[in-house]
Amino acid sequence: MRALLLTVVLACSLYAQPPAVMVLNGNDPVILASQNKEKEGLPSLAVTRGRFVYHFATPENKAAFEKDPKAYEVQANVMCARMGASVGFSPINYSVYKGKIYLFGSGDCREAFGMRRTNSSRFRKSLLRARPPSKSARRS
Repeated sequence: MRALLLTVVLACSLYAQPPAVMVLNGNDPVILASQNKEKEGLPSLAVTRGRFVYHFATPENKAAFEKDPKAYEVQANVMCARMGASVGFSPINYSVYKGKIYLFGSGDCREAFGMRRTNSSRFRKSLLRARPPSKSARRS
């Protein structure tokens, strides 16, 4: 009986989800997706969805996200939008394209994604550069 229980516990641990990570440098995804602007969210206004923790600048933005998360959440789930699952992603390396937020494995992937999507210099200039997380974001 003990061996069976140990086997079940071990099997379940192999399939356990990794811990959720804060994305977007703690910036509010509602403002980022709708206005293409970075505004730091508050850890006290956080929502965990899947593998990501999102921070919000206002309770209204948090409510908007909770009402329609697909409109504001990171696209392509947990992989680089350009290279796919083989590369993975960086939770602070992101860009907004047509109101959707995408994560990338590196700055080079982010730039190449922009070049592939369009050769418009206006789009390339609109790519948001990831900044190091703020001290408050690193503590959460």
